[in-house]
Amino acid sequence: MPEPTAPTRDKDLHRSLFGAACRSIQPIILNVLSVPAMAFIIRKLGASNYGYWTTATSLVATTAVLTSLGLRGTFIRGVAQDPSSAPAAFAEQLGTRIILSLMAVAITMIACLSLGYPMVILQCTAIAASGVVLSTIWTTGNDLLEAFQRLPATAGISMISGLLVTAASVAAIAVGAGPVGLSFAYLLGPLSFVLILWLLLHREHFPIRATFHPGRAVRLLWTSRHFSAQQLLAAASANIALLMLPKLVGAASFGLFSAGVLLVTRVAIFPDAIGTAFYPLIAKSIQKDRRLARRHALLALGLALVTCLCVAIPIMLLSGTIARILFPQSAIGCQRVIAITIWALPLIGIETVIGYALNAVGKEATQARNAFLAAIVSLTAGSVIVWQSGIWGACAYMLIRPTIGIAFNLRTFVTTFTSPAKQATSPQRTAGLNQSFISGPLST
Repeated sequence: MPEPTAPTRDKDLHRSLFGAACRSIQPIILNVLSVPAMAFIIRKLGASNYGYWTTATSLVATTAVLTSLGLRGTFIRGVAQDPSSAPAAFAEQLGTRIILSLMAVAITMIACLSLGYPMVILQCTAIAASGVVLSTIWTTGNDLLEAFQRLPATAGISMISGLLVTAASVAAIAVGAGPVGLSFAYLLGPLSFVLILWLLLHREHFPIRATFHPGRAVRLLWTSRHFSAQQLLAAASANIALLMLPKLVGAASFGLFSAGVLLVTRVAIFPDAIGTAFYPLIAKSIQKDRRLARRHALLALGLALVTCLCVAIPIMLLSGTIARILFPQSAIGCQRVIAITIWALPLIGIETVIGYALNAVGKEATQARNAFLAAIVSLTAGSVIVWQSGIWGACAYMLIRPTIGIAFNLRTFVTTFTSPAKQATSPQRTAGLNQSFISGPLST
């Protein structure tokens, strides 16, 4: 295959930049609406009921990592490098992930029962877990669109789903449905995304089917084992504070902490959007031109850092106002949580983009080893800090965890994108593809 021309490269880069902008702007618009809505929900529920709901959602989020087990990384990279494989790969991914999601639901409910949570948490967990299969279908289709760098389409669907969830959540709390009703309202998100995604793929004549062959599924999971290790370790490191705090400080204090870190978890979509947009671009460019891949990786890193700083500074300055809106009676404590944890965002931005870039160029095995070492340090430090200092230890851990991740991956990142290496072979030609899907009306 001939060397890509400069216009082709620029087109790919512009598509990634536009996709990152769409993925970033969409949550800004949605948060303008959803953050006030969440403030209303928190004030109506109170710290205890909000703590019950967040405990359930944290438990479901922790086990949700089992629904893909690293399959996403290899799937997106494979389709980006060889689009002709998309129909068969999508069917295999969907079938395998649905089976994994059913296993995750079972594990979630067993864990909830074993932890001895109150009935209201059990009910919220059961409802949220029932949406895991829908979320699995959603993420598989979303990954397909991301592989073709069609982020404007995913952003548009996410916007519609987010608006429906926001409206339903406010309505549920307004009528006094409580945390259980709020859990039901959140099911509208994945349900609406799945319906819109099906219409999109059906209109563009992309074959929608799910296949499951145990032997093939095992091979897929084995191929993705390094991505899976990264996912599991990251989930464990990120959620240790959320799992320990309810037992250590009680539901009310945990609700205060959860509300305080709500902003940093919401705005973390910015570095994720940038990493998502550049992932297929770096995966393609590394095959023919390492210098171009390095340029794309450094551009993504710089964009993530600048964006995160531009978001973190205003939130820190407005932390007092935000805290008074969320918890008028506990504004000082909430403000401190916001002011501390928001500075995790630039660190998360650097860690996220480094991870995406290394995975895009096939360094997932090395990154998995680094993640294992980082997780040992993070989990040890986090357990001690949270146990000894409660909420403030959890705030400190929000800063420590991404810092440790950066420290363990930085050398690999620098070496990968600076040392000379043999160029990879080009992917298969894409003759005979469904061009309607690749360059359909929603593409950039």
